[in-house]
Amino acid sequence: MLLEAAQLYRADLADNGIRSAEQAVLVRIEPTADEGTWQVVSASGKPLLATDGAYRLSLRVAAPRPALPMPRLISSNVSIALRPSRRPTP
Repeated sequence: MLLEAAQLYRADLADNGIRSAEQAVLVRIEPTADEGTWQVVSASGKPLLATDGAYRLSLRVAAPRPALPMPRLISSNVSIALRPSRRPTP
């Protein structure tokens, strides 16, 4: 499979669990030393994830189909929500 694109979306997460509208986070994909492995990194140099946020990572990959001349496109989404720690920091 060939990773074609990745897009990260963030929504603010209120204490009552209500989410704001999603906003795109600027990211880029970079290959790692392991063949077929990629990492999603911040395009702006800022941390990708922060607390009090709900995130959705959207991936688009192309899977080869040997009997057909055109690859099959696959899209997938992964969602996570981060909440701040209730432990006080020193």
